Amino acid sequence: SAVGNLNIDLSELRVTSLQMDIDVGNCKIKMPVSGDTQAYIKADVANIEVTIPEGVAARLKASADSSALDIDESRFPRQGNYYISPDFGTAVNRIELELDSDIGRVEVK
Repeated sequence: SAVGNLNIDLSELRVTSLQMDIDVGNCKIKMPVSGDTQAYIKADVANIEVTIPEGVAARLKASADSSALDIDESRFPRQGNYYISPDFGTAVNRIELELDSDIGRVEVK
C-alpha cells in the first residue's frame, strides 16, 4: 500500500505467510485464529494496529526506529529481543510476526 487506510480481517482465513509493505497510512490487521502463520510487516510512515486473537500464541520481533511501540506484555512478555507467549512452543495456533517500522505507532494487542 502506497498511501491510505487499511482494515484487514484475516481471522477466519488460513494464512501461512503474510508480507506487507506500507508506505504511508493507517493499518489495522486482525490475525488468523487458527494455523501457523509467518508474517512480516514493513511500515515507513504509518500507524499499525495488530490484533492477535485470544487463544493464539505469538512470537514478535519489533524494530521501531522513531516509532512508538505498544505491545501487550501481559500476553506477550519480553524475552531479549522478542515478545513471546508463554505457551508458544507447544501451541497449535501460533503466529511469528516481525514488525519493522520507521516512523509512526505500532500496537500489538
